[in-house]
Amino acid sequence: MEILRNNWDKKALITAVCLFFSIPPYMVWNTTITPIVGCIAGVLAFTQLKGGNKYGRFGALLLFSLYFYYSFVSGCNIWGWLSIILITPFFLANDSFNGRVYCYFYKIYVYTMIVSFIVYLLVIFGDVGLSCQNILPLNLEKLDKYYAYPFLITIDTDTIRFFGLYDEPGVIGTISGMILVVERFNLKKWENIALMLMTIFTFSMFFYIICAVYILIYGKMKYKIIVALVVLSVTLYFWENEIMYELVFKRFMLNSDGKLVGNTREHGGFSDWYEQFSKTSAYYTGLGHGMGAKMNDGGSSYKQLIVDYGVIYFSLLVLAYYMRGIRYIRKRNNLILFSLLFLSTMYQRPFISNVAYVFLFTVSPYLLNEIEEHKKNYNDDKSFTYSSVTKRGWR
Repeated sequence: MEILRNNWDKKALITAVCLFFSIPPYMVWNTTITPIVGCIAGVLAFTQLKGGNKYGRFGALLLFSLYFYYSFVSGCNIWGWLSIILITPFFLANDSFNGRVYCYFYKIYVYTMIVSFIVYLLVIFGDVGLSCQNILPLNLEKLDKYYAYPFLITIDTDTIRFFGLYDEPGVIGTISGMILVVERFNLKKWENIALMLMTIFTFSMFFYIICAVYILIYGKMKYKIIVALVVLSVTLYFWENEIMYELVFKRFMLNSDGKLVGNTREHGGFSDWYEQFSKTSAYYTGLGHGMGAKMNDGGSSYKQLIVDYGVIYFSLLVLAYYMRGIRYIRKRNNLILFSLLFLSTMYQRPFISNVAYVFLFTVSPYLLNEIEEHKKNYNDDKSFTYSSVTKRGWR
């Protein structure tokens, strides 16, 4: 690859490796490695600072202020505090560096997924007796037993969901969905085809919805018809299959409250409690770090951020991310795609202190714009390479 010839690319590669381990894969669960690699990634991004335009600078500085506040009220140890503070250099790092980091991260993520998926097929469907060991879960409050195969995680419940290297299939569903939106679902690249097919086996509701929304908005009519026929055929064929019914069909049904059965982001009456909370003055300033997780035990929702830090903080955070990328997302297509990526992820995985998620939020407006420009100029998206685009940086 051309980008490997540049000395700066060694920094981009190391940063991408750090981002990968910050997701985190099972090899670094319950260790101090995750915050350390986050710090290393931030330090490397700090060496690549550049100003950008005035709106981008204001958005970046607002994000810096919000994360600085977050780091002090979150009650982290020194490594946690540093890893949060050192997220902020990505907001002002030049586009060239962030683009090259994405290129490496994309390759690392996809290729490790492929290896993991091969092991998954051998273990789940091939009934191959590979060695494994019982390990502690990432979230120690989870009751499931986790088993680590080479490049694969499974749990003791009878499920065929693809976990990959992570603690939940939803991690793959979210990150793969974000990447494919950035890639504009370009299925002329074999890596994107592989990524899409592998992620289907996570049975991630988020991923299915992202795909459906993208096809509805941007898909050509013939592809919409093909997809609709495939979905209808699969539904009719597997409707009486107990596994498929539980993993897919049932989750898209409505419960007695008129909500999707598969929407498990809110637990233990949290929705009713939140409705009452939104009528109090604390709704604007929050109840303090950790209260959202306590009230929504086992869940994950953007509402937890509001419970912790208030709707004012949350609104400023969303505004800052949009301002950070305003020079790119002011185009209608880019605005829709960034909103699809950012808001849908924040809705169900508001991990604003995870450097991998924050990086994808930060770099996506730039890459969406570059892919659009390349396709417009060359009428071809297959030949697009980040090594050619990321040379330009802030223009």
